[in-house]
Parts: sequence; structure tokens; C-alpha cells
Amino acid sequence: MNILYCTTVLPSRRRTGGEIASQSFIDALRQAGHSVTVFGYRRPEDTTPVGLGEVVVGVRPIETEAAGIKPLAWMLSALLSGRPYSSEKYVSDDYRQVLREHLRIDAGSVVVLDHAQMAFLASDLPSTQALVFVAHNVETELYSSQLASVVSKLRRYLLLREARLIGRLEFGLAGRASQTWVLTEHDASIFRRESSCRNVVRLDLPGVARVADGMRQCEFSWDVGLIGTWTWGANAQGLRWFVDKVVPRLPRDVQVAVAGKGADGFIKPPVESLGFVPDAMDFMSACRVVCIPSIAGGGVQIKTIDAIASGRPIVATSVALRGIEEPPESVSVTDDPELFALRVAEAVVRQVAGSQEAVDWARLRAERFATQIQRLIGQIGEK
Repeated sequence: MNILYCTTVLPSRRRTGGEIASQSFIDALRQAGHSVTVFGYRRPEDTTPVGLGEVVVGVRPIETEAAGIKPLAWMLSALLSGRPYSSEKYVSDDYRQVLREHLRIDAGSVVVLDHAQMAFLASDLPSTQALVFVAHNVETELYSSQLASVVSKLRRYLLLREARLIGRLEFGLAGRASQTWVLTEHDASIFRRESSCRNVVRLDLPGVARVADGMRQCEFSWDVGLIGTWTWGANAQGLRWFVDKVVPRLPRDVQVAVAGKGADGFIKPPVESLGFVPDAMDFMSACRVVCIPSIAGGGVQIKTIDAIASGRPIVATSVALRGIEEPPESVSVTDDPELFALRVAEAVVRQVAGSQEAVDWARLRAERFATQIQRLIGQIGEK
């Protein structure tokens, strides 16, 4: 079967959790024996070779902080068009044209729209087109959840507008799709309630970690490690909570390292910012305990699954475990900052060996995901 996978940014480099998730779907579809062509944008600074089956539909900045004055143009265009800001920067005639050309070659292809921001492409598809919508989050919920901490009237207006418009797009797309794939049961229940889509399926998204290496021996470089893309607002909230509420309660001699882009503006001594690290698994394996202090966001966190796959002890909030049922015993969950700090300190002192149970858990989850994708795409092929 030929599959046309339409996403925001080409994901083969796996720079963010969203890209890792997208590539996991693509890899599973190929593993199931299908031909997958991936469409997406490329960052201006990205000079690496294009990944397998990827088609560059354009070059444009993805992260707002690297876009210069372009966000102002995107906002103006969004206000004039009535579209949400988060989708406006991806809308282009070039993208539409590339997709139409590939559908002319094989009209029987299955189209996958990855993220609600790709909904603008649906208007070009015939009503008979086999369509899968991959919803990484309930986007409207993400924007609505930020309102509680916002004082500015303008900011509140923009968030309310975004929540309303992106919700209209994602629920409309779910109603149109042959199948809607989501990552948590919470998200599945919302899509079933808010859209006319009857075929909403939760999938057990795997991580990108090398689970077979999860028990490898290594030298500990840090007591406590955190990793993430901290430019994303929801991740930044969790990092601030950890630095402000948890770190002051830790013993003074505990070494804390934060890996990932965008942390410099939030951390302060004694926490150390490492910036981007080339191998997340190497970093986590070099920490006595991994912390995941998420307090906002939606969908499944790839970094949680990868942290489990590392076999290291984990202290996490309940938000960090969203969509993850029955985690292994290596994971400790609490939302209380004092208890969070206590469990981190205890894990540092214990210096426990890696958990084989956690490594096996991650491996079984990856196998289950591959089976789910093969079954679901097979159902479309039978129609």
C-alpha cells in the first residue's frame, strides 16, 4: 500500500518529542510492509541529507524564537484568514500542489495528516479518500490549560481564540478521517465526545531508545538528570517548578544536570545546563536518577518512555505519566515538591542497578505498537 504522510517538519532527525513520535509512526508503517512518502518543511539551518522517503515542501523556520519577524506576519495572516496561529505558518500552496501531484500518480494512496495543523490539506482531498488523522494531543485543551497562569488581556484573547479555532480544526478532521490515532485514553474520550468520528484508537507509542542497551554499565557523571525541549511552553513550566520548588529541598551536594535546548533562561546554580546532547540514552544512563517534572501538556511524553527504557530510577509527576498505564517499579510518581525531592535524594543514595523490568516493559510496548499499526492500516486496505 502507498501511504502519503503529511506532517509539519520532516521528522527523520528526531530533534523534538513530536518529531520522534511522527517518525515512530512512519517506521511502524514501513515495518508493516508499506511504501511511505513523507512530506514536510525543512528548517533553514538544517543541512543534513534528507531522510528516507522524505519530500521537502519548503524551507521555513519552525520554532518561533528562530523566526525573526515572521511570527508577526503569521499572526496577521491568521487574523485575516480566520485560521489558528499555530497552523498558519504551515499553510502554503506549494504543500497543496505537491500533495495533489502525488495523488494524481496514485489516487488510491492512504493520506495521513499528522497534527491538527495539517487540516488545511483536507479540503483538497475527495470525500472518498482514505484518510488517517494522527492527533498527538488535544490541541484545544493545551491552549485552554494555559489561561489560568495568564494575566495579560491580549494574551488571554489570543489563547482563547487559538483554543476555539484549533479545536474546530481537530474535531472536524477527526470527523472526516477514516481513523483517528491518539496517544492517551484521555484524548480518545475527548475526540469520541466532541467529534463525529467513531473510529478513534489509542496507540501505545514507543520511545526511540535502544532498549536492548538499557542495562549497559556506565560511569555516573551526575546524580540527577533532566532532558527535554525546554523552548516548548509546557516543558518550561515543569522545569521552572523543579528549579523553584524541588531543587531547594535537595541536599546541597546533589549534582543536577539539565540537557536540551532552551533551558538557560530557567535554571540557576547549583543546576548545570548542558544544552543539546547528541545521545539522550547516553545522558540518562550517566545519571543516578532521571526526573520528569511535567506539570502541563497533553499526549504521551516520549522522554518518559525513553527514560523508562534506560533502566534508570525515575521520579516523575502524574502529568509525566499521562497515557502510560502500569509503569514498572523503577518509576516513582508524586506531585508534591517536598516528596519529589525526598524520593530523588533516596534514589541518589541507593545507587540502584538498572531495572531489567523497565527495559522489558519498553521493549514490549514497542512490539505492541508495531502490531497495532499493522492491524489498523490493514483495516483500511480491506475497504
